[in-house]
Amino acid sequence: MRPIRNGSHAWNSIEINGKHYSIDNTWNITRNPNRFCESLKAKSFSSQYLFFGQETANLIGHHMPDILHQEIEADDIDSKQVIEATKKLTKFITFDNYAKPVFESRLQK
Repeated sequence: MRPIRNGSHAWNSIEINGKHYSIDNTWNITRNPNRFCESLKAKSFSSQYLFFGQETANLIGHHMPDILHQEIEADDIDSKQVIEATKKLTKFITFDNYAKPVFESRLQK
């Protein structure tokens, strides 16, 4: 895994079977559709920003690196691979019982 950054944001790239993809766990929480109401905290896991390619990065914005150490694949990884890996992990770890935020937060419009 290798960090990538631009300005004030950072995410990671990972190599899988010789191909590089982006992973943004921060966005999996703060841009997660499963957030607590009016909060930047997730209620449950989202794989939306796991193993995405450059085309997705271009669409979502904020993911154009200052320096690119390796070429990111154009397309996202096959979602079936992510679903299968998540199924295996959920046998040992739960991804849907996140505690409510301790401190109140508000989303800015």
